[in-house]
Amino acid sequence: MGQGVEEGIELGGVTLIDTAEMYGGGHAEELVGRAIKGFPREELFIVTKVWPNHARYDDVIRSARASRERLGTYIDLYLLHWPATDVPICETMKAFES
Repeated sequence: MGQGVEEGIELGGVTLIDTAEMYGGGHAEELVGRAIKGFPREELFIVTKVWPNHARYDDVIRSARASRERLGTYIDLYLLHWPATDVPICETMKAFES
């Protein structure tokens, strides 16, 4: 996967990379992080997503920090993979605001 991301950036002009903490148990974020090293970060737009079972305020914050660490860089857009049925969306959104 990492090599494909690198080649996409080099050859195809890929600038948006989408991943999520749930893909490969976080390993996809690690692979993306390794693949983008050496490329101008300001030319890339990194999207990642929090798993719905981490939709509680403290869990969102913890998950965002863990994703940022796995990626080795900042996150341009952080999304909720889909709404959790047992967590009020306003609680999740407050965490996103933080």
